[in-house]
Amino acid sequence: MRWNRSKIAWSRFGCIASVAEDARHINLRVLMRNPKSGEWTLPKPTEIWPSMPDSHEIVHLAYSAMGNDLAVVDSGGRIMLYTTGLTLGSMIPVHVALNDSSDEMNTIVGMHWLPVFLHNSKVFSFFFRSASRNSDTWTAKIQQYHTPGPHNPLEGKSALVCLTRKGTLRLLWQARNNQWSETTVELEDASLATSCSFTHASFSPENDGLLLIAHQLCRATRLYQLRINWNMPPKQENDSQNLTALPNPVLDVRSLLEEHFMSPQNLPNHSQDDTLATTNGNNVDSMYEFHLAKLLFVPPAPDQGTKEPTLQTILAVFTIVPPSHEGMMVDPSQRWGLASTIISRWEVQRDVGDNLSTCFDQLSVKKKAAAGVPLKHGTRLKRLDDVVVSPAVLMITPVRNNTMFALTLSDGSVQFRYRNTMDVVLPDESPDEVQSLTQSGFSFHHIDPCLHTAFSPSACVLATLTAEGQVKLEKMQYTNSSLNDIDENDSKHDAIAAIIALQYSSACMQYKVTDDILAILPANLGTSLTRMIVALCMRFLNVEFDVISGDYQQQILPLFRNHLSFRCFSLQNALGAADKTGPRKLSARLAWITLNLRHVSQSIFFHLRSDQALKYDSAISFVGLFKWYLDLCCYLLQELNSLHYAIKHEAHLGRPGREKDRDWIQEQIQKRHSPAMILLLSSMPRVFLRMTFRPLRHGYMHASNGFRSSTAMEQKNAFHKLLNTFHNSPVNQQSFGALEDFINEIDISIKNAYKTASLSVQDRSAIEKDMLLTLRIPPVLMPTVTAILTVSLDGLMSKVDPGKVHIHDISWLGLTDDHRTKKFNESRTIDVIRKVPLVSTVKLRVCPRCGSVMEDLAHGVGHHQPWVLQSHKICVCLSSWANPDGN
Repeated sequence: MRWNRSKIAWSRFGCIASVAEDARHINLRVLMRNPKSGEWTLPKPTEIWPSMPDSHEIVHLAYSAMGNDLAVVDSGGRIMLYTTGLTLGSMIPVHVALNDSSDEMNTIVGMHWLPVFLHNSKVFSFFFRSASRNSDTWTAKIQQYHTPGPHNPLEGKSALVCLTRKGTLRLLWQARNNQWSETTVELEDASLATSCSFTHASFSPENDGLLLIAHQLCRATRLYQLRINWNMPPKQENDSQNLTALPNPVLDVRSLLEEHFMSPQNLPNHSQDDTLATTNGNNVDSMYEFHLAKLLFVPPAPDQGTKEPTLQTILAVFTIVPPSHEGMMVDPSQRWGLASTIISRWEVQRDVGDNLSTCFDQLSVKKKAAAGVPLKHGTRLKRLDDVVVSPAVLMITPVRNNTMFALTLSDGSVQFRYRNTMDVVLPDESPDEVQSLTQSGFSFHHIDPCLHTAFSPSACVLATLTAEGQVKLEKMQYTNSSLNDIDENDSKHDAIAAIIALQYSSACMQYKVTDDILAILPANLGTSLTRMIVALCMRFLNVEFDVISGDYQQQILPLFRNHLSFRCFSLQNALGAADKTGPRKLSARLAWITLNLRHVSQSIFFHLRSDQALKYDSAISFVGLFKWYLDLCCYLLQELNSLHYAIKHEAHLGRPGREKDRDWIQEQIQKRHSPAMILLLSSMPRVFLRMTFRPLRHGYMHASNGFRSSTAMEQKNAFHKLLNTFHNSPVNQQSFGALEDFINEIDISIKNAYKTASLSVQDRSAIEKDMLLTLRIPPVLMPTVTAILTVSLDGLMSKVDPGKVHIHDISWLGLTDDHRTKKFNESRTIDVIRKVPLVSTVKLRVCPRCGSVMEDLAHGVGHHQPWVLQSHKICVCLSSWANPDGN
């Protein structure tokens, strides 16, 4: 019998680890979007070769709860640990297990990663239970709950526990210097372990401890309580000892109960020809064989309001094999092909009181009545009904915060079952309430049978491992039709958008990668569904985009820290990214500019100050950011001037007043595929534009001073290169004042328009969201638009050379669809973080979602700059980096 081994694992970060065909190395893959086709596929893998004896094989892989650490277990019980590097496809060995003993009795039979908490304290987790519609408004039911169980007291550090065959409980924990240490304790004496060794084990968190269920070769099952005393000194505020104190953990194990015989409740019996009868599972003479395939210990699910709370639940998955003898006429070679599964379940009831039986009152001599004897509290296992599944279950995985189970079966089918009833989740396609993808009509189509599978973080994509070590992807599909065939007026349209938004929002709040959710959508999703999915994500995540009120200087820090708003922009960009069907959608272009504006403005704003001189190496690192921002301003002026000249041309043709014609201006925005006007009207990107002028002035001032005072030619050249970004742009230091006044006038005009219309905060928020989603000008802002295209623009262009603005080359920004831009993109590659062209020989990182690249600066020039260190960890779209083509 083998414990719950897994040879393929999918982390929360989105990395898939699988054991290769030779069982000697590991392949790492990342789900990536093909920029040309828009399809999500797996590139070539990155290989990891653990150091282990020649006679050993890799038998188990397990990612940590956060997904940044990977445990690799070999057949001798050695545990090798890896941590994620700067890209998803690279992992760094941190524990090589050279000193681990490796014999049969030290093999691992159960493993559990402890959760990781930042800021050294437990935080709330969020469970998006469902979404329902009331009239035209969708509302998500969101629940907060604490993640139970012990954790490493060192902030951001990992730990895991495991049990060996001979009954050794091992705790491996990470120290401040990232080194790993180990503490052990024995569950039973050596003689018991030798005669009846452990075969399966599973852990479940309980308050600040763990419960352990362990199965032995003699079919006995033992339940233990495990507590970890970390022996850390109490944390004191502003105490330097907090930064140096190290844990010295001690394991405390207590036996709670023992079940002498674990078996299915009922086994099939073919004593009658074609009638499938059953016999009691305790009848060891039953003709059917049963084998314990998996043992799961599932923690309680979040409370479900009026329903009774769930308890710790033990799942024993038994594979049932028909007998092979002449009377049954079963070919021995086909016995396992006819196997089925019985899932036996027990609830763990803690602190149960036992009354003394009243029969003791009949004793002639007694000290007190039975009713007067104090209750004795203990632990019981309450057996639930067995569940029969045919064909055999290969893998069972708790999903949706332990409220459902996902089962992969030996015939290639996939089932989802409710935890409480174990009923199969069936699609009802309710137009007014959504709970899960399966209930909403999504399912896995037939999958080639395989032994090892792993679900994606949101359980909507399945990775299967073939016997040859190949990994295949199977994605959920909408059963009834293509999503693009669903009409906007169809009752299912809004429900589908709601379930996708619910899944995406839940993943964002649980720090999961969301690419698997995007992977089940068509490469070119229709405008209506795209718009509603993004709108509902904004609603479910309670994101606000109205930053009109108050001092914008005080809003800067909260604005940058509100990562949920930018995850909505990332979604909007991903759903409208360029593919073979045409250019980037207009809404996606707006989102892409806003994401880049956030990155550039944040990098410049926090690292350029008037009272801090600029070093020459920092000046070089800012060249790309300065040029990008100045050219973006030039792009905005080009688009506004183009619209301005179109209005004049209309007047020349006898059609005056176009500057006040909202429908005509909207038509021009769509025709030119330009979000420039909406970028200026929307408060969030406008704040990013405003806040960058001051640090740009500081940069120009420091570069000028540095150029004059430097004596070394290398330093002079560095400052000269930064100054040239200003001198070569039609929008430079001389026009900063006019451009800043232009933005301020727009800001004041919009505030006055909202005030005049007596709009509430909710009304303003609705207008701001609608602009970002539809790119339509709200009627209340038409006076502002008219002023921009007439008086304000005329005043600005009197201080900027219109001719230089018109001919300035902005093709490298990738914001237009003209021939020059397409030609540049075909021949050059831009580092999306540093905003500089890259040569073809540099090592790259690639974004799995948007396809952007950056130079791998792990050992390159410029990685030591503070703003680069803070910005290079993730793409501007907030996705983690990956290795291109598994390199």
